[in-house]
Amino acid sequence: MAFNNDKIFFEHYNPSTILSSLFLKDDKLYVGTRNEGAGMFMYNTNKIFNYEPLIKEYTAAIFNDREDNIWITTLENGVFCIPAYRFTVLNGNSPLNGENVTILNAYNNGLITGIASGKLFFYNGQFKELTLPECNFYAFGDVIVTAKNRFILNIHTSFNDMIVIYNGLQPEKSIPVQASIKKMSYSEKDNRLYMATHNQLSYMDMNTDNYQIVTLTNNRINTVYNHNNNLLYGTPDGLYLFDTKKKYTSELIKGKRIDAICEIKNGIVAGSNGFGIFILLHDTIININSRNGLSGDFIRFLKWDSIQNILWAGTSNALSQINFSNLSEGDYDIKILNFRSGLNSNIINNLEILNDTIYISGNQGITLFPKHKLNKKLELPFLYISSITFNDKNVVQEDHNIFRNVKHNNIEVQLDIISYSFTGGITIYYRLTGLPDTSWKSTREQNIRLASLPPGSYKLELKAGNSSGSYSNITNWNFSIVKPFWQQTWFIIILILLLLLLISIIAVLRIKKIKKQIKLKELLLESELKGLRAQMNPHFIFNALSSIQSYILKNDTQNADYYISRFAKLIRMILESSRQNVIPLSDEVNILKLYAELENLRLSDKFDFVIDTSRLSDPDTNYIPPMLIQPIVENAIWHGIAHLNNKRGKVTVTFSEENNLIKCIIEDNGIGREQAMKLMARNNYKTSMGYQITKQRIELKGKKGSSVTTEDLYDSEGNNSGTRITLIF
Repeated sequence: MAFNNDKIFFEHYNPSTILSSLFLKDDKLYVGTRNEGAGMFMYNTNKIFNYEPLIKEYTAAIFNDREDNIWITTLENGVFCIPAYRFTVLNGNSPLNGENVTILNAYNNGLITGIASGKLFFYNGQFKELTLPECNFYAFGDVIVTAKNRFILNIHTSFNDMIVIYNGLQPEKSIPVQASIKKMSYSEKDNRLYMATHNQLSYMDMNTDNYQIVTLTNNRINTVYNHNNNLLYGTPDGLYLFDTKKKYTSELIKGKRIDAICEIKNGIVAGSNGFGIFILLHDTIININSRNGLSGDFIRFLKWDSIQNILWAGTSNALSQINFSNLSEGDYDIKILNFRSGLNSNIINNLEILNDTIYISGNQGITLFPKHKLNKKLELPFLYISSITFNDKNVVQEDHNIFRNVKHNNIEVQLDIISYSFTGGITIYYRLTGLPDTSWKSTREQNIRLASLPPGSYKLELKAGNSSGSYSNITNWNFSIVKPFWQQTWFIIILILLLLLLISIIAVLRIKKIKKQIKLKELLLESELKGLRAQMNPHFIFNALSSIQSYILKNDTQNADYYISRFAKLIRMILESSRQNVIPLSDEVNILKLYAELENLRLSDKFDFVIDTSRLSDPDTNYIPPMLIQPIVENAIWHGIAHLNNKRGKVTVTFSEENNLIKCIIEDNGIGREQAMKLMARNNYKTSMGYQITKQRIELKGKKGSSVTTEDLYDSEGNNSGTRITLIF
């Protein structure tokens, strides 16, 4: 009993106890009872048109969801769902009895159907069983309608195949065929039946009484289709076109097994085994597969609805409805029908369109539904974010999540979709604003991975589209990846200022260093000039000339000539060495020997001069600054040896290597520094600068470990017995 404004507008008596009921649109009332299960009343105001029982189980509750699916809960047998599409199944009291329907073809405003148990029917609202010829039946093959109110049936037997020609609904002739027929195609123009078999492509000439079979090609043929009186046929290797007039074969698709062919407006469709479907439009081939939304890539059959521009493709696990709006531009939409949509099975064998009804055959009988229900719009699927992970760590979704920037910045968003209808056809669309590419992307997976995101502010927009072409409202999620402090503006400004300060300090230090280097070069140059002057000591030159004059006055031409030649050689060697920054140590030794020889001549052979280079690996490969040691040797001779009266003098120069440096020891047995200083003061001699110049030059070179040291030598009685100067450079 139902009320409207306190008035009863619907009343119906049911002897069973009503447990739950609800009113739905379209004048339907669903009622659940204790003893009679659940049913549906069709009513109009207070008139009941009919009652349809739905289930017989003890019903606890009935309700409908946002997609108009009806849900019925029971006390003992779980939950039942009646999909919104409400497909009709031809089972129940029909002779199909839920069997596998292997053939289905439209014929004379009805259907030719055959089931796996070996029965053939004609259905036009009622089932009529047709007569089969006597044979050792194994399975039905193919059925095809020809001209003149006839159809041809292929039967697989235990021994060979059989072609049965029906006139009306009666078998007219049976023809044995020595091959296993995969598919048949009929040419009305030349009245030929083309057959694709396991080992050849052939045709049966229907114009002759003996139905002669002619072989066209000897290959394994999976399917054949008559196209403008030429033949399209599929093989394990591809799709081919056979010109029946020129007897010429051309390859259309290579390397793909083709199992189904049909013709559409301005094109051909080929169904493959594992690669989806291929649409041939003039010189263009369009491939549609599971990645584009197809229910599967293994195609069992193809059917073209020229009125609604719909291509039906039966796959290994569902039925795909492909709606074309602009095929040349690849504009199409795919809907998927399966068990959850209302079909009685996901295994589908064929599809036929008869008047305004679509018939689908499968391993559980035949399902049918009106064509106009294809345009029924379902409610939008509900999409929400179920979980979020940032770098593999779960985070709680907020209105605006903030993440600290790390090395990878990988975000994974897990989604849940609430939609019972056509769940296999739901596609998730998403886009991420905050990056240069803000285009919408699609996926069939229920998780979205955003990898290696740079710091910034982002908005993830999500929507779901179901197989009816409807889309959910957009779900937004805002988040930010904050830059680490070393990437933030304030830190960069401070870093730039510090960098500028550092550059300024480095520049100032560099300038100071350059100035210091320039100063050192000036000092070094000055010391080298002083060294040159020291070697060219005027006293030495004057004394040498005096010695030469003495030899000349004594008519000792031999010694005078020898002295002049040795003196000239020394001057030349000093001048040559002064042109170089460094000279071989052997050259310096030669200069010292020549200098000491001249001084010894002047002093009448008063001392011995010894140079020891035995501790050097090779004096020719050891380089030293020129004019470095001679001033020290000059001091030893002039201020130490020259004033000896009671013993013979000796000057020893010893070279050795120490820590990649050269060590030179100049030792004399002269009067010592203390006595020499007294003599210089008494005679008003100026202090010799040779020692200071050499020390300064070594210090200016700046080598680590270099030094100049002076040591006074004493005899056993404590008297001065000479001087030792050590140079390390």
